[in-house]
Amino acid sequence: MNNIDQKAIELYDIYTVAVGGKAWDGAPLPCGKDFISDPTKQKQADGWRAVAAHVLGVAAPAEQRTYRIAIDIGHANGTGTRTNNADEHEEAVHNAAVLKSILESYQVDRFRFKVDIIDFPAETNTRDLNKTIKAINAGDYHAAVSLHCDSSSNVNARGAHCCYHRTYLADGYADSPRGKALASAIAARLCPIMPGRASKVQARPDRERNLSGLAILRETKMPTALVEVGFLSNNEDLKRIRALRYELMQAVALGIATYFYENP
Repeated sequence: MNNIDQKAIELYDIYTVAVGGKAWDGAPLPCGKDFISDPTKQKQADGWRAVAAHVLGVAAPAEQRTYRIAIDIGHANGTGTRTNNADEHEEAVHNAAVLKSILESYQVDRFRFKVDIIDFPAETNTRDLNKTIKAINAGDYHAAVSLHCDSSSNVNARGAHCCYHRTYLADGYADSPRGKALASAIAARLCPIMPGRASKVQARPDRERNLSGLAILRETKMPTALVEVGFLSNNEDLKRIRALRYELMQAVALGIATYFYENP
């Protein structure tokens, strides 16, 4: 067994302990050795190998592919959630900086990341959204992630979730396959650290659940996921967003890396 596999097993076992031995859907997680050696889980295991290679400082080969990622600061300054002495734009700015640093530090065998943060803090919310969509579509990105924080009048509402675009047709609907795959990969790693949401991956719009569509998902050309990291209106979530910022963004980064391993 090589050093990368050994480190991947160690990191995976640390992760399983942190999340209580269960996946976000409640299924029991295998031990690291079984996970890495399971032939049906090699795409997921490659995501852990990517993190292990980063931790070990393994040099990336010159021929590796570069994936360009756009990170959207979900709202202009002062136009998003402002509650509990916290501001959504400010938290997203901090989260985006950490996420960019983690992604660009990955040096793995198959690919590396180049990340741009998209932010128009002085604009109105509508102008910020329109400029963001235009910038993302003009940027030749392979994927985009829009970072947000939630809020609710119910102070007990908590937890992270991720959204992808759904298109309704005359005879049903069609989900964005890559958008859903990206949102699902991120949620699978983020939501165990920020539990609480019954629905961890959401289609937008969803007529059955009376959820509206989101322009950042609908109008962007590449796979895009909207990530609600947690509830600023919940004291415990707010503490975790700030105290575990690196761990949370590492989970998002791992989800993005896993997505590209599974969808090259």
